[in-house]
Amino acid sequence: MGVGILVVYDDNTFDKVNYYRLDFLIKTGRVVKFRRSDGRWVSVADDPVRGDGGVYSGPDRRRKSTVRRVL
Repeated sequence: MGVGILVVYDDNTFDKVNYYRLDFLIKTGRVVKFRRSDGRWVSVADDPVRGDGGVYSGPDRRRKSTVRRVL
């Protein structure tokens, strides 16, 4: 799959997913762990994950989506 975030699903299988898929998998409870870019494993149930950091007033550094909606 190339570049991606290594995840462990709720059935203990591994996969590599892109960052926006990870957000969806966390929100739906399918992922139990994922590996950060620094190599540390994060347990979704026990560790701070995306969106759990409180209020951030700095610049948005996330990559902008290149997906276009087709009507």
